[in-house]
Amino acid sequence: MAGFGALALLVAATPRQATANAGDLSSPDFAASAPLTYSHDAGGGAYNDGSAGRALDTVESLEGSDLGCSDTVSFLTHLGVVAEPTDQNQTVELVFRFTAQTTGQNAATFVDVLRTQINYGLVENGDGGSGTNPGVGVFGLDAAISDDRQTILGGDTGSGGSQVKTANGSRTRAPSRCSTCS
Repeated sequence: MAGFGALALLVAATPRQATANAGDLSSPDFAASAPLTYSHDAGGGAYNDGSAGRALDTVESLEGSDLGCSDTVSFLTHLGVVAEPTDQNQTVELVFRFTAQTTGQNAATFVDVLRTQINYGLVENGDGGSGTNPGVGVFGLDAAISDDRQTILGGDTGSGGSQVKTANGSRTRAPSRCSTCS
């Protein structure tokens, strides 16, 4: 397994409000899931309150020592909505472009986007609003999710909520696969 230095992804996350009132939304916060909080075989992680740190919620750059060959790397995007939006049903389009230019060795690449999803239900490292990150192998509600489908107090009702569609219109679920093999 080849190692590499810190990985700073050059990512363009451009929100395109298709039918959304820009005043209702915060700027998207894009980060990687904290690498010590989820299985790198399956991908995972939770945004919770967005605390930055390798064993907390998110990191702004990935360290080679935290990843191995063919690990699944998860990225999270948090998009806040005001308490009383002008319209309950709005559409936002986020466009992500990934490059794998590292700040360390050139051995790291991102192979595929495997799926996209909203962290509804039980997710690895979901703290359920406790503020204490449970880590690898422990599942709870992602404290960052609060909408008509899921809240910390009400849990996941399984109906309503937001949807994710990929560029080709099909719905999928997904973190990215990172290859550090040379």
